[in-house]
Amino acid sequence: MGKSIREMVGVEPGDKLPAFSWPGGYDILYVTDDGGVLCADCANANGSENPEDKHSGWYLEGVMSAAGSDSCHYCDNCNRQLAGYCDGDEHSEHCDNRMEA
Repeated sequence: MGKSIREMVGVEPGDKLPAFSWPGGYDILYVTDDGGVLCADCANANGSENPEDKHSGWYLEGVMSAAGSDSCHYCDNCNRQLAGYCDGDEHSEHCDNRMEA
């Protein structure tokens, strides 16, 4: 069996998943079982590492850093910008990390 998400990012069970990598301070993206991307706040609030939650859309299946990404990523739950490369992106009006109401 592979490492858990918490093992991959170096936190103990019960601790919050981190928002930024070290070194570098890049956003950490949490990938769900349906291919969605969550920010740390949404992964902590809604994400699950319980195998019984697979195929729910909230099961955390992977983790990656925004470092070196040439794509603009947004949290699929709150629309927070997770990578800073959004020139010409259809979400560019949201680059202040806030979803417009």
